[in-house]
Amino acid sequence: LQKHPVDVILMPHLYPAELITYLKKKGVMLPPTVFIATDYVCIPFTEETNCDYYVVPGKAQMDDFIRRGIPKEKILPYGIPVGRAFDEDIDPEAYVKENGLMAVNDEGELKATIQAVIDANPQAVEDYHNGKKKAIGALVGQTMKATKGKANPAVVNKLLMELL
Repeated sequence: LQKHPVDVILMPHLYPAELITYLKKKGVMLPPTVFIATDYVCIPFTEETNCDYYVVPGKAQMDDFIRRGIPKEKILPYGIPVGRAFDEDIDPEAYVKENGLMAVNDEGELKATIQAVIDANPQAVEDYHNGKKKAIGALVGQTMKATKGKANPAVVNKLLMELL
């Protein structure tokens, strides 16, 4: 901070707020400090911090912060800051489809992928059959990689057990 002075210190997490509190206790001169609560409750240990202001999600959360010991005059119910892109009114289901984010739960589709993973990983299969049950984790991981994380892990595990 001495090398790179700033006008204000914004903290969206407890850890930097704890560090700032420590620096204040040591007598370090700091610019105004603002803790930005990104949860809809006052998280544990927030009351141990000493920030100049606490931006909270809304008026409904003020009482929670006051009960935890944050002085009312330091609480600013401004909301959680987010990018403008999150302000769009979109249909979540349509967005998931348009962006290829649908989970793969179709067992027929997954069986083909899992069989290819089994065929490509004979050592993991052998290890599994020799009692190393953790070897299945490698096969699950390869299946998740092949499906770009879209496969339902529970379905993958079930099908792996059947195919092995």
